[in-house]
Amino acid sequence: ELVLTFQLETQRLRGADQLGFPQLHCIETGRSVLQESPWVEFKRLKQETGVQFSIEAAKTMCEVDPSNVATVELVYGRAGDGKSHYIHERLTECQSEALTISVNEAFTAGAAIRKLQSLHVGFGNALYFNVTLVSQKDARPEDQTAYKQLISELSWFMTSLFGFGSVQDPSTGEMYRLPGGMEWRVYVEVPSCTAGDDPAADLELFLGQVPILKYIGIPRLISPTDPFEVDDNVQLVCKYLLAYHEGQIDRLYQSGVPVKFSSCPEIDKDRCRELLSHYMPPHIRCRKIMQLLFVRYMVRRCQVLENMPGFNYNTGVGEYVEADSNVRTNTRHLGSTLMRTMLQEVSHFCDPAMKNNWGQGAHEQLIYDTQSGGSSFRLISLHPEELNSAVKMNFKALGVEIPGIWELKTRRTLDAFLAAALNIPLENGRLAAIDEEQYVLTLDYAVKMLNIHERRLCSVPVIIEGETGVGKTALLRMLSLLWNSTVQRFRQRTLDGLVDVLGERLNCEILAFVACGLWWCLFVCLSLNLFLYFSLSLSPRFSEHLFYAVSLCCSLSVCLFLR
Repeated sequence: ELVLTFQLETQRLRGADQLGFPQLHCIETGRSVLQESPWVEFKRLKQETGVQFSIEAAKTMCEVDPSNVATVELVYGRAGDGKSHYIHERLTECQSEALTISVNEAFTAGAAIRKLQSLHVGFGNALYFNVTLVSQKDARPEDQTAYKQLISELSWFMTSLFGFGSVQDPSTGEMYRLPGGMEWRVYVEVPSCTAGDDPAADLELFLGQVPILKYIGIPRLISPTDPFEVDDNVQLVCKYLLAYHEGQIDRLYQSGVPVKFSSCPEIDKDRCRELLSHYMPPHIRCRKIMQLLFVRYMVRRCQVLENMPGFNYNTGVGEYVEADSNVRTNTRHLGSTLMRTMLQEVSHFCDPAMKNNWGQGAHEQLIYDTQSGGSSFRLISLHPEELNSAVKMNFKALGVEIPGIWELKTRRTLDAFLAAALNIPLENGRLAAIDEEQYVLTLDYAVKMLNIHERRLCSVPVIIEGETGVGKTALLRMLSLLWNSTVQRFRQRTLDGLVDVLGERLNCEILAFVACGLWWCLFVCLSLNLFLYFSLSLSPRFSEHLFYAVSLCCSLSVCLFLR
């Protein structure tokens, strides 16, 4: 109790910059646990020495090392608010090496001690305890005993390490002592394990399990309202959001300057955060992780606009509606129409309710056809009949026909959407890979493939859930085959072409070899005919002379032809 009170007061004074190097002097008349702590200098005095036991006398006889740990920060908040991100940012700022110790169901004091022993000791080291334990009430009944033992071991480990400066594994005898005077920084991530997303309740529950941290730790609440970090990707997104907000997104191509907002001046960080907050729906603003996903999705869409010739060189007049018509599409509102749809689809992508209500959502998604130079796009929706009439009119003015529900159930329409999104060529209007696998492609599976593909392009992890036998493996296997089909078909075409070339060359070589053999055979026959002709020229029989002469002429003609 004395040590914890001293450390609590020390932290308070240190935070107010009123304390330099505190020292605690204790006078004991009996043996205590302090005498077992390696960071305490212990001096035994005999009563007969006549030493007066007073504070002044203790100051001259006892000396305690300065604080080993500069601060212990308890980082807490709701899941997805950025606790880990905040700690990782602090670790990059530490003056020396940083060490991460995972505290989960497999935590043991021995493993933690061995990891601490591997740390290269230096001034300003940092320790990060990543605690991912569930609450006791969430543990299974058969795991309750093991859970209590784990919490007891964790509490003992923390108390021994930070309360007494050293910790020893009772089973192996391995020991670790905090180096004195190094002013290490310690970060403990408090797990989010209570119902109702209550960070204060999470902290109270955790401190009840590890009480030493209540006295030496400084709570640090991470809130989704904390300033968002503005990097190059955020700048790109905010430049397009600002252009959309100010009505400049529909700027037309003129004077030979393509429309690209990435070249605009940098936006102030506070202004960037205002734009993000304005265009993020409530279900995205409430979580830091959702804010990060929003930026990732929007970065891809802004990059599409950045490299879309139809947008960069938009003059307001598009393609002819029909080949024999003089009517052209109206692309004056191309940028605003696309940006509005992009914001809506990103909101759907980041909506947690989509997991439980997949079949009820419209799942509007833009498909960018990169095969035609990146200027073509399409819009798919599970419920096209529920689309706003204004949206339909805007896309119709752009020359984009939104297929109806019955058209969306045909293989040719679904194959066309997948081919455009995955950049796969069609063969007779169909995807050959699907036909080869005899995969039954439905509208629901096609939309799921497009959804997974979009998340993959945005570097967003995907978890597929479902009962056994509903088609999860088949869906991902078919999608993987489609992803690889372009490379495989390119390799197959290359291999087929190589075989054709080698075959033609091989056939020519075989034909030349056969022709050469026949030529030599006929040459021998010709030589024999010449010999017989001249040897029989003295014979009076004229018919034999005529026969050999004709044979000689035929052999000579065949030899010349083959040659």
